[in-house]
Amino acid sequence: MKMPTQAEAQGWIDLTNEMQGWLQERYDKGDIDQRLYGSMASVAASRARAQLLRGDALADIRASFHRAAELMEISFIMAYDDASPLYIGNTGQMDCSAITEVHGLRMMNWALLSKDFAYAVSVAHWVRPSPDNQPMGIEVCNYVYALKHCLLGDWQQADDLISDTFRRHPNGEPPKRGYPRNYYTLSWALAGIIRQDDTLFNDGLARQLAFYRGYAEGEAADTDEQYFCDNANALAVLARKSGRTLTVSGDY
Repeated sequence: MKMPTQAEAQGWIDLTNEMQGWLQERYDKGDIDQRLYGSMASVAASRARAQLLRGDALADIRASFHRAAELMEISFIMAYDDASPLYIGNTGQMDCSAITEVHGLRMMNWALLSKDFAYAVSVAHWVRPSPDNQPMGIEVCNYVYALKHCLLGDWQQADDLISDTFRRHPNGEPPKRGYPRNYYTLSWALAGIIRQDDTLFNDGLARQLAFYRGYAEGEAADTDEQYFCDNANALAVLARKSGRTLTVSGDY
């Protein structure tokens, strides 16, 4: 795994402290909505990555990932939990753009990275098609809901979704670029977990890391995400929990 300098890692910690301060000011002023919690979640996850890269204690890193998942969960609670005092699902104020499949994926990833498997199962229950009936791309949806069903132990449903993605790209040929290729590689790795196939899992993980290199060296350059892939590491956690043998090593 590539590592930044200690000065870089500390710089990201300092940045998350500043961002937390700005978001807390907004919260204190009562300017509270789902997007605020999503932003707070992203900052907490960024802090967790920076803590890892700085060499902090695992317990502290996992606590920050757990906090990130908890904050993201609030957005979903606001939308779906009619027993919560935060519920706005029937007020016309719900922001469906704050509870997309990608937000659900981040929440599940961060729960897995916190190593709290019971909590990962718990948050998976919130992940569902948005009420605005505007789902993301099919590769995204199939992967996110397959991961959800995998966490919930619905192995056949998970496999059916992954199989649908593979049918759309016959002969093992992944999409050439962009988000479809990203989620195809993730689906390949998840299929290895679902089907209890170490070779399939490790091949998919290697594909994901190869894809991630372009993001790390491009859009994520000079950020904490340059050095740590949430998707790949969350899958590695789940794979070990599921009894798979991890043989792939990478920079992220």
